[in-house]
Amino acid sequence: MISDVVSDAISEIDRYLSEYKDVYSGAIRERIIDVRDVMHELRDELDTLPDATSHTGEGE
Repeated sequence: MISDVVSDAISEIDRYLSEYKDVYSGAIRERIIDVRDVMHELRDELDTLPDATSHTGEGE
């Protein structure tokens, strides 16, 4: 499911931010954190959709 992919990406972003503090600093670090926060919100929304497990992609 997409929420799993987003969750994995968040974990990787957190790992990179921790391991490469000198590389990702200042304004770019803040932008990355902002994007990560939006990803958290999306994951939460996907995980709480009542029919999240029934999406088949039909009609898209």
